[in-house]
Order: sequence, then C-alpha cells, then structure tokens
Amino acid sequence: MDEEKATLLILESGGKVLLEDREVTWRLKSIALWLKCGDENIKKFQAYAKGWKDCNNIWSLRNTKDEEVHSFNDLATLGKNHFNNLFKA
Repeated sequence: MDEEKATLLILESGGKVLLEDREVTWRLKSIALWLKCGDENIKKFQAYAKGWKDCNNIWSLRNTKDEEVHSFNDLATLGKNHFNNLFKA
C-alpha cells in the first residue's frame, strides 16, 4: 500500500513537471506571436501616420489675386497677411 502511494506521488509530480513544461512552451510561443503581430502593427501604424501627414499638408493656396501660391515663403506671407487682417478688426 505504501509503495502504491509512493508510486502515485512520483507519477503526479512527473505529471506536474510535464504540465509546467507545456505551459512554459505555450507562453514562449504566445510571446513570439505577440512580438510578430506587434511588429506588423507598428508597420501599419507608421504607414497610416505617414499617409495622414502627407494628406494633412497644405501644398498651395490662392492669394487675393486668385493666383496659386506654392513656395514656403509665399505661403507664410499669405498666412501672416490673412491673420493680420483678421485681427485688425
């Protein structure tokens, strides 16, 4: 009877070790998958942010003479004049 209990205890401890090993293996696999998906998400986010930045820029405006202005200095002058006129009143 004591031998059976000892054998049972040995088998149970062996089973616990196997379950712990399996748990560690699955945890490592899930971390690897998370890292891979995280990298893909970063790529998608960066592409989205770059696309939004490109869409969110002002490339040209029309001045009071209805001419299209493209250069940075002309756009800055146009913006400065607009806000000066806006806040004069």
